[in-house]
Amino acid sequence: MKTGRVLTVQAMGYTMMKQQTWSPSILTFTLRQRRRHPAMPACVPVGAHEGTSVNHAVFAALVVGLLALLPQAASAEPYMALRQGFTCGDCHTNRTGGGMRNLTAEMHAADILKLPNDGLGVLPAHDEWFSPNINEWFSVGADFRMTETVLFQDEPDENGEVDNNTAFRDLESNDFETEQATLYAHLRLIPGILSAYIDEKVAPGGADNRETFVLLEQLLPGEVYIKAGRFFPGWGLKVQDDDAFVSRTSGFNFDRTLSGVEFGRSGMGWNWSASASEGGDDFEQLLMASSYYVWGETGPLNGAMLGASAARHEPSDLEALSYTAFGGFSCGALTVLTQGVYLDSELHETDEEDDQIVVDNTAWAAYVEANYLINGWVNMKVAFDYFEPDDELDEDARNRVSIGIEPFLDRFLQLRVFYRVYNGPEDDPTSNRDELTLEAHLLL
Repeated sequence: MKTGRVLTVQAMGYTMMKQQTWSPSILTFTLRQRRRHPAMPACVPVGAHEGTSVNHAVFAALVVGLLALLPQAASAEPYMALRQGFTCGDCHTNRTGGGMRNLTAEMHAADILKLPNDGLGVLPAHDEWFSPNINEWFSVGADFRMTETVLFQDEPDENGEVDNNTAFRDLESNDFETEQATLYAHLRLIPGILSAYIDEKVAPGGADNRETFVLLEQLLPGEVYIKAGRFFPGWGLKVQDDDAFVSRTSGFNFDRTLSGVEFGRSGMGWNWSASASEGGDDFEQLLMASSYYVWGETGPLNGAMLGASAARHEPSDLEALSYTAFGGFSCGALTVLTQGVYLDSELHETDEEDDQIVVDNTAWAAYVEANYLINGWVNMKVAFDYFEPDDELDEDARNRVSIGIEPFLDRFLQLRVFYRVYNGPEDDPTSNRDELTLEAHLLL
């Protein structure tokens, strides 16, 4: 976070700055073309591969306000891991998910991504491809996302209001942008034991380091790893859509990284992580713990998971607690994910008479998505999320409905088409809009 003196509420997804402005919270392959690996079976078991100055209304408004200000980013695809019975650490260098994909993800891409044409994809036929695993000690990777966003929004009436729960509105704007350009590098000093990792954003907005950490594995009992440096917090599902309310409102998403130390385990059965980190400028320690259990192929299920995360920090005059529970299952062509978030904060202030005031705020959000694999390779997603900024305020809730398709044409190219309907209070026109998003995602 690039701010000066601030009073921060990052666990609730926004940064409140006294008398200032707003700001966002926080393998053994060579570099050559190589033959395609045959597709794996449909289900791969986990582990098979390695009167106050601040009141409730202001509090709620601050939370909602930043939802429109934070930049978008996207990374993880948890539905794919669940569909195959994998964990986050099975396919990503970061053991809690997101960022660079590892050797397992490359070797089993045809099955994980559900590539058509018997794993060959729909691009012109070719028998070889570029491998980002340069050698036993070094790998590279990248994510590039180009998006076209068409915004539909109605003009407010004489009372400054618009209709909500409307699926089709007037055309407002049409914008093309590079939503993400990120480069990755993984240096394995002692393969499987000691490594260094960098995740660097180069666009939009110029270069910015997202993750830089050292990873130590296989030295502690119980398959426990140690990660130290700058990293994404191990929080919740890490759904691909960073604008989902469960990610935006908690502040723990791919727009926010922390500097600290994390211990954890990733693999068959229980997965857990615990971290102590800085929360940003003028922050005290941010403590976080997350745990979830993953079942591989069980009966009719391809996979299932259930878990929870919790975070606590007390920056300056704020005490913020965040909790989330999440889970999902995959059965045949259907994969379902769900997550709920509860946020509780107390803001301590002094009024004009130097009396101590405590402003308490509770908020919650919920998310559910259903993924259905059409013709064995086109993933159709329907999602619904809900946000209640303040339990004590009426008619301030927001909800969003999303529907779209996101097929992989090749191991390096994904296309996504989504239509989203946003609904909120009628006197807040920006909360009532529709968006059509076209995205090309280049990955390696």
